[in-house]
Amino acid sequence: VVAADGSGDYTKIQDALDVITDDSQRSIIYVKPGVYSEKLVVAKKNVSLIGEDRDKVVITWNECSTTSTLQNGTYSTGITSTGTDASYSMLIAADGFYGENFTVRNDYDYQANAHSDRQAVALEHINSDKAVLKNIKMVSFQDTYYPKSAKKRVYLKDCYIQGGTDYVFGSGTAFIDG
Repeated sequence: VVAADGSGDYTKIQDALDVITDDSQRSIIYVKPGVYSEKLVVAKKNVSLIGEDRDKVVITWNECSTTSTLQNGTYSTGITSTGTDASYSMLIAADGFYGENFTVRNDYDYQANAHSDRQAVALEHINSDKAVLKNIKMVSFQDTYYPKSAKKRVYLKDCYIQGGTDYVFGSGTAFIDG
């Protein structure tokens, strides 16, 4: 259980993800209401991340493609990341992910910043197959939801995606239902 107020086993979602040692079986992480300001990477297979309330469990980060702390960095999965690929708030980089009842936001402020390349991904899939997102809210301005990898599949049920430009883009297969 993750709770920002300290009432759970962890105060950060990434800390709960990092202790998973056996990803051959499903691991379930419950998240209590709160704002979790962290650049989240799900690099283990068969993870379920279940929030208590979509509007009260918020995962947020504040970067764009030109300001990312991962410029020319490498994901823990060994995938090199630059530009738009590195601007995510949450990255799903392993098969079998199940997410339910939370919001993922990229809070990069387009009005206050004048970078020429300002893509700011809220949620990205890379090398992640058979993912399910249920009742997830994704918010950013440009490139909000990014199912990147070709031949990888994700099912979205009753999700809300908000953006202004290319808010859903990428070469992955996303089935959006409701």
